[in-house]
Amino acid sequence: MKTDLLIESILVGDVTPNDFYDWASSYILAGDDSENINILVGLASEKKPSNHELIRYFKYALLDKGFSFPAEPRQSYTENRFRADFERLILSITEDELLFIASADHAQEVGEHYAALKNLIFERRGVPSEEMYWFPYECIELSRWSIEKGHEREFAISNCIIAQAIIVGADVNNDASYMLEKLMVAYGELPFELNKLVVGHVTFAARCQKYKRDYESVINN
Repeated sequence: MKTDLLIESILVGDVTPNDFYDWASSYILAGDDSENINILVGLASEKKPSNHELIRYFKYALLDKGFSFPAEPRQSYTENRFRADFERLILSITEDELLFIASADHAQEVGEHYAALKNLIFERRGVPSEEMYWFPYECIELSRWSIEKGHEREFAISNCIIAQAIIVGADVNNDASYMLEKLMVAYGELPFELNKLVVGHVTFAARCQKYKRDYESVINN
């Protein structure tokens, strides 16, 4: 496993002992090991290794190689992981695309949905507040379920807004893993760049949702 991917797994919270083992083993096989790398392999080989110790010696091993573990807190890292590409996508939305999403609820209360959607995107950079649960979030949730020819961008924008809301904790109701399960075929109909962004963003949101333990106290020590 590459160093950047291992660091991301630690920050997200879905790292496994095998990830540490594979990372350290790659250095040993290349004849580029160190005492801390060898200790890390030994720890990762145990039946019930301590995540605390695995992360500790991974950080030591990084120092051996002239690197350091990033100081960025988990929340900051996860919220920013797709932010640049996400904002680039949503801020490019057109008036017609805004109206299409705002009309997703059988064209009911389009004006209210449209105004709230515009505020969500251009004022709040795509992150909904609690009072946006109905206007415009209901339309966003509806428009993410199906892709229509000629409206692929609206589908992508809606899915990414939900993914980012899940990542930052603004949406605690939707399930990103369920979205992947139900929408992967539809995602495959997107143009390559949109497909890459949407699948990556929703997959990352699903990983963040599965985070169970608080690693930050270990990471920041």
